[in-house]
Amino acid sequence: MFLTALGLFWWAARAYGDLRPSIAFSPGPPCVLVTSGPYKFIRHPFYSAYMMFWLAFAVHSWSVWALVPALTMGVIYYKAAKSEEDSIMSSALRDAYIDYSRSAGMFLPRLV
Repeated sequence: MFLTALGLFWWAARAYGDLRPSIAFSPGPPCVLVTSGPYKFIRHPFYSAYMMFWLAFAVHSWSVWALVPALTMGVIYYKAAKSEEDSIMSSALRDAYIDYSRSAGMFLPRLV
């Protein structure tokens, strides 16, 4: 799981090319809508990679207490993603994002 999280992270970074993604809770919408690489399947692959890392940590530690940071970080990443999506929905990217969100899941690929 750790290696999968790392691979997803770098795949998402590579999809941006020379651009840099904004950091979590940045104000305003992004300048461009990236829909290639893992973004073709997942709208927030960086957050997915981070959540996978924390889940791997919890599984690897075999401790119920390790689920606390995993769940906490999952809530934080969900709020960051939701904030970004709300920002996009009030921008010029709105229509493109609505179309895009029909084919890509928020944190996991859509199965249908």
